[in-house]
Amino acid sequence: MRNTGSRTGKRTPGWVSCAAAVCLLWLPRVQADPLTVVGFNVDSGDASDQVIALQLKQSRGIDVWGLGDVWPDGGWVETMHEAAQEAEDLEYGVLVGETGGSARLMLLYRSDRLELLGHEELLAARGGKRQAAPLVARMRLAGKTEFLLVLVQLSDGARSRAGQTAALEDWARRQGLPVVAFGTFSFGLAESQGPDEDMQQFLDASGWQWLRPRADVATTCDRGGRIDDFVLVGGAATTWSGLSEVMFPQSNYCPDSGRTSGHRPVQARFSTGVGALDTQVGMAERQALPLLPGEVETATDEWSDSDAEIESLRRRVEELEASKQVAQSPPAGGTAEPPAPPATEAVPETEPTLQSGAPEVVDQDALRRRLEELEREVQELRKLLEDSGG
Repeated sequence: MRNTGSRTGKRTPGWVSCAAAVCLLWLPRVQADPLTVVGFNVDSGDASDQVIALQLKQSRGIDVWGLGDVWPDGGWVETMHEAAQEAEDLEYGVLVGETGGSARLMLLYRSDRLELLGHEELLAARGGKRQAAPLVARMRLAGKTEFLLVLVQLSDGARSRAGQTAALEDWARRQGLPVVAFGTFSFGLAESQGPDEDMQQFLDASGWQWLRPRADVATTCDRGGRIDDFVLVGGAATTWSGLSEVMFPQSNYCPDSGRTSGHRPVQARFSTGVGALDTQVGMAERQALPLLPGEVETATDEWSDSDAEIESLRRRVEELEASKQVAQSPPAGGTAEPPAPPATEAVPETEPTLQSGAPEVVDQDALRRRLEELEREVQELRKLLEDSGG
């Protein structure tokens, strides 16, 4: 496979050398249509649709979003669709799978560049009744190139996943079009590790190849930081020039805050014809963090300079520190000493009463953990500012 974004970063030319005169005749007619896809397991059962939407809005130049684990109700589909359209100020088509219960697969695609010719769900590759079957979309790019997109979310269980991959292998061998398969394959590789035995067996049997990211970054925040999300290519797509990267690689993306996904998106950019690949991958510089309840509605889809970010975080840390002090102290109504209890109520001096609605210990613990997260974010931003010479 050419230009697969190997660890050396070297790419072979996307064309065959020819005589100068012949090249001059053909070059005006040879145009490589770019294609950028992103696979993102949004983890909707433990994330905020508004926070995920901000991440979509911050990401530019995306032709196809392949979203896994999307809750079909509660406004998730509409919110993701609106976010993709707002990011590009363009119309996006929507395709949502019918299997998976409360965790569906969803494709968002640029309607001005991509035409949906047909779609199906590979029920034979479905791990169980509650799991989503791989979602296949037949697409035409720029009115010319036809190819297949396969969005997957395979089981974490080895036995169930083996059945799914076997069905995918059988399907892949019968396809004649270029294939781009992406999503959560759950092979669970360690960082800097090549395909293990299970993954290599799947690649050999399916004929697909891993478009390995230029830098090895864990795509999950749990399971010890494993690589579970991949972009694979098959058929004629193995001859396309391509690069992939894990988006939002910053160390402070993890641990999962409970409002963000436990997965990082993986982006792949292709040149689908004969020609050089534009290596300027359009992705956001920073993730949509930190965000707290009540801040989502006013957060912007662009980050300001580092000084402003640090100052904003510093203020927030101060606010949380003050809130923590209040939570740890009995309410005093703004006075130096709490008011004395009524004479009819004997209250031990060592056990002051708290007013209704006062924070409990568990709330203090949650507040303290959030404060620590913000302090780590401040440290990360300070380091980034120092590295940039600011």
